[in-house]
Amino acid sequence: MRLQPRVQPFEQAVESYRFGRLGQCIDLLHGNATHAGRCLSSRALLRLGQYGPALAELDVIGTELTHSALAEAHMQRGAALSRLSRFDEAERAYDTARVFTIASACAATQAEFDVHESLRHFMQGDLEKAEHFAYKVLTIEEFPSDSSDSYFVQLNHSRARSFEVLGGVEARRERYSEQSAFVCRALGELDAKPVPDVWHRLFLLHTLATLVRDLALDAEAAILRESLEQEWPAEAVGFRFTVLRSLGMWSALRGDHVGALRDLRSASEHAPTPVLRLEATLDRALLARELHQTIMAREELDYAERLSTQIDWPNVVGEGRHVLLSLAEVLADRSASKARRTMERYRGIKTKLPPNLLGTSDRRWQADEAFTEAVILRAEGQADRARVFFAKAFEIWDAVGYPWRAARAALEIAELSNDPRFSEYARHEAVRRPRSWLAHRASNLES
Repeated sequence: MRLQPRVQPFEQAVESYRFGRLGQCIDLLHGNATHAGRCLSSRALLRLGQYGPALAELDVIGTELTHSALAEAHMQRGAALSRLSRFDEAERAYDTARVFTIASACAATQAEFDVHESLRHFMQGDLEKAEHFAYKVLTIEEFPSDSSDSYFVQLNHSRARSFEVLGGVEARRERYSEQSAFVCRALGELDAKPVPDVWHRLFLLHTLATLVRDLALDAEAAILRESLEQEWPAEAVGFRFTVLRSLGMWSALRGDHVGALRDLRSASEHAPTPVLRLEATLDRALLARELHQTIMAREELDYAERLSTQIDWPNVVGEGRHVLLSLAEVLADRSASKARRTMERYRGIKTKLPPNLLGTSDRRWQADEAFTEAVILRAEGQADRARVFFAKAFEIWDAVGYPWRAARAALEIAELSNDPRFSEYARHEAVRRPRSWLAHRASNLES
């Protein structure tokens, strides 16, 4: 007798998805050939970045389904195709989804479709259309007799995603304070109704974390700190890493160096990849150097060098290549030639970033690159050229509203040239952070 595979209860898979346990969700759906099962599996795979398998789940779409179910399936196909940069095919999938969305007369289906449209235009760089569709979601209300309660994506979840896209639009426009406000509104939407979306909530905290670090947002830092007391699914360990790392840097700027090192060490423990472990190690090395903890800085750098040799850099996915800039910066104090080779390795990575990332079009990357180049040039004895690159980094960070990073570049210029403009800028920012390493360095500038 041949045993038939047991189909796990669909409701358990839904609960796993809602609470961010995406791997468990996929396991529970193994052998579930129903349309709902395939759609849910596709959603989980998309969140895990497995775009090809997510698309494969929907290779066959039945015809005897409700209009909402058909709209959902074609939306999911469009999402997977967009992530794979197959935009022409994605557009055809969305055209089909649009027809079934209209026929569904369901507010929740319409809201999710408009979110997809917003995200699609955002990935293609059309910020005006992305913004248009995101705001359209916010105007949708449930119809008196529609079936929104039975649709998988709750209306408030789509509203949260629309706020997230609006935050991304603001980031593209270099208005990062406005981005943080939209992210907080997205978090509020998710908390407004009892049906959870834990993975999305943790993703939003991950997005907020970098803004907390770079904009020194105290109230938002408290939200991040509180979130660490909650249970995080294994699939969100990378988000937890970002939160811990950002809180570590935020604490350092407030002068809580013990707390900063504790958070950075915890970040390293939660790093899901060697690249992120290296990033946290380099943060500790940089902070130890600024605090004149020479032995600790040397030990962290030794470990960072060993760890970097174990990474296949040309095949690092996403924005992980950025860690090479931090490595080059820290190495410059030890060996200008090693730092230069690391910088060249960074520049040699040619793989494209996914279309949903800001990537190298982000001027903050350009500032990081200029700052690292300046550090290496200084180590090579080219002080005049170093000042030019430090100035470029300063101008970008100042323009985008990242004052403490701009002050860091200003400090380097002031120490090289004693330029009063940059000395004054550094001192002004140091006053706002009186116990930080930044203030200590600024106090040593010549009057």
